[in-house]
Amino acid sequence: MSKSSDKIVLTFAGLVLGGAIGGLTALLLAPMRGDQLRKELVDEADVYLDQIKKQFKQEIKKTKTVTEELVDKAEKILELSRRMNNVSDESSLAEIEAEIEVLKSSIDKVNSSFKR
Repeated sequence: MSKSSDKIVLTFAGLVLGGAIGGLTALLLAPMRGDQLRKELVDEADVYLDQIKKQFKQEIKKTKTVTEELVDKAEKILELSRRMNNVSDESSLAEIEAEIEVLKSSIDKVNSSFKR
């Protein structure tokens, strides 16, 4: 597994463990009837689940946007390299090198967004 997927798994496991510990603590210290407590726990769990789903959708959207940018840059690099095979001039090489740097920067952005 990669470091970012390990981090996601650990974060999810931490959320589940924290929820379980919080739920158990609530059960032990709850001053209300069991059916009321269960309803409250279910409602609270639904709120947390909705928050997790929302965050997941946001991360997927960001990843999709950056991935689309990377694909566009890769296509441009490919086109520039095809032109370079037909014409060997320094400006095409400089353009390719510039696009590669932009691609590297975009990849770094994706990596740094998963480190947060």
